[in-house]
Amino acid sequence: MVLNPESDIFVIDTKPLGHEELISSYLVKGSGGVALIDPGFPCSADTVLSGIEEAGVDPAQIKYLLLTHTHVDHSGGAGQILQKAENARIVTHKRGEYYLKNSGKITGGSRMVFGADLAGELGEAIDIPGERIETVGDGDTVDLGDKEFTVFRTPGHAGDHISLLEKSTGSLFTGDTACLQYPQLNHVPVPAGSPPVYRTDFIISELSRFKGQEVRHIMTPHYGESDLDIETFVESNIKSVKDTYETIKELFSQGLEFSQVIEKLRASILKDAGVTGERAPEFLTDTWLTIMLQVGLMGYMADILQYARDIRCFHTEAMLDATKR
Repeated sequence: MVLNPESDIFVIDTKPLGHEELISSYLVKGSGGVALIDPGFPCSADTVLSGIEEAGVDPAQIKYLLLTHTHVDHSGGAGQILQKAENARIVTHKRGEYYLKNSGKITGGSRMVFGADLAGELGEAIDIPGERIETVGDGDTVDLGDKEFTVFRTPGHAGDHISLLEKSTGSLFTGDTACLQYPQLNHVPVPAGSPPVYRTDFIISELSRFKGQEVRHIMTPHYGESDLDIETFVESNIKSVKDTYETIKELFSQGLEFSQVIEKLRASILKDAGVTGERAPEFLTDTWLTIMLQVGLMGYMADILQYARDIRCFHTEAMLDATKR
């Protein structure tokens, strides 16, 4: 549990299966209520609830459960949290509503990404009743009294993805528009690619849009608050997105197989992070990082082969809507 005293924002380490600094959830106190952003995996629900209580908040005080998107590591624990946060409503993009009502889709995605055994340990999502779901789009606001979130439609990572800016504190909650940047890997940026739709051009546009905002605190889900200013953060992330795109194209042009490309990418990240031997947890460096790279590579390949452009025309519509605002 980390508190930013200037903004009254709490960082909760969701600790999936006991592993630290992989996924952060955020608790935001406002004069008109409390919001919880991205509660993590189903298995993390009890940990997150303990963090809420440690922050001096009764779960019944939570007004909103804000989801940047419905991937299992961000939304999986929402149903369990709502059972305790009896007065809370979930806020999501309209494309996320279907998945929240039909949680088997979220759990099925978890099995695809993590494999049946590990996904089973990470837990089963719970269906959310429609009456407890509110949907938002680009430019909408979520009111907490002295704090107010502005919604940014950011579909590059997922069709239902949003990011949130709390303007009074200058706190940007990026979701997976931002690169993965784990403290135990010295914050080396790793693009959060995802199948079946990952659009590097959208990610770059979305990151660039953040650059024009008054941001003092950059809150990432993987993991924690960045210590960079918004200009440096954006440029670092864009560079990583572009460099990874070109690296993947080059590795496949050499005739390498999928698993070989993954290992090349993983070795490069560990080298850049200066991680050797036992300097970082094995679960992070071997299991977790490998899975994230596997998922990311599938997303990048969809983009490189323009598969995403063929099956997700709504992305283009979303970005056109965003540019009009």
